Amino acid sequence: MLVSLTIFSIVTIIAVGSFIIVLKGQRNALATQAVQDNASVLIESMAREMRTGTDFKIPGPKVISGSPGTHGVGFEFTNAKGEIIEYELDSVNPTKLLRSVSGGGFQQISSNRVDITNFRFVVQGVASGDGMQPMITIIMGFQNNGVRPEEQVSIDISTSITQRNLDELPS
Repeated sequence: MLVSLTIFSIVTIIAVGSFIIVLKGQRNALATQAVQDNASVLIESMAREMRTGTDFKIPGPKVISGSPGTHGVGFEFTNAKGEIIEYELDSVNPTKLLRSVSGGGFQQISSNRVDITNFRFVVQGVASGDGMQPMITIIMGFQNNGVRPEEQVSIDISTSITQRNLDELPS
């Protein structure tokens, strides 16, 4: 009976250990999926509006000179409807992305489940007559703000967007 109890205990410990490992793996997979989904929706909604936009610029003191293009942590452009759209990180909570339409109040557009860890724009070809099609590169880092270690997932994403309307060629 003692041998049976020992074997049963060992099998139970192995089964419980395996279950815990699988459960942690599932939590990690769900956290990764949440980060990817939130990042994808946010980047795609920004890119869709930028493709038909014009007058791309990085506002004021946020500009960091760099090569190639201009780098910054804020971005402004005119969308297809003629509205001035501005993106920037929240000054109170710099892990959340805000959007403003035509100087109206800023609204949070990033999810509360995900923190933004890196946010930059690189703008190229926006000078008039430079012979380059305007191109914006969005660089963002995302992290799930889960409590458990297996839920701490981070990813970095970058995408480049070119303006749909052809830029004027130099004469």
